[in-house]
Amino acid sequence: MCPVRIYDPDKPIKHGIKFFCGNDSLTGYCWGLEPYKGSGHTILGEDEWDFLNLNFGERIVLYFASKMPRYAQLFTDRFYTTPRLVELCFERHNCFLTGTMMTNKPGMPWAHLCNFDQLNSQRGFYTWAWEPEKNLWGIMWKDRNVVPLISNRYGVTPQFIERGGGGKHKTAKLKATNVPCGRYRFKTGKMVVPYNKYMGGH
Repeated sequence: MCPVRIYDPDKPIKHGIKFFCGNDSLTGYCWGLEPYKGSGHTILGEDEWDFLNLNFGERIVLYFASKMPRYAQLFTDRFYTTPRLVELCFERHNCFLTGTMMTNKPGMPWAHLCNFDQLNSQRGFYTWAWEPEKNLWGIMWKDRNVVPLISNRYGVTPQFIERGGGGKHKTAKLKATNVPCGRYRFKTGKMVVPYNKYMGGH
């Protein structure tokens, strides 16, 4: 019996060993690996009292941040990202972090950011907030769905991104727009561009 074998009902293969990986966004090279040991998991070298109030997602990102050079950039998805994590990454390890997040995480003025017609707003519309003391930027951006992001590296200066297949016929990606075919551009905040570029890797 494998002592670190776990059950995950959301995966095609329900039983197996779960690993958390730190990967280079450009090459895909895995430079950090931590097997998940289940409930009560502790990470080698972490101070129990130092991490007492942090959830596991925050702890594992801080562990990888401790292995990175100063002023490195981390990109995380909403399972890990919290305003507290973004602050601690720079405070403890001088690392920047940009990521999508869930709106039930404390530390951002969600009532302000969500105060718009999310259903009928056009793609590219966004609201934003800034915490100057922590240099913490938050954005609520309308893509197909509303996407909350946070960053201590990139702000919310308007930029444009392109979507669509570029062909002569309407594609599935264009069904939610008024564009009949081809590629199209719409607005976004600056942090969305590097997140889309580096989160999935190349």
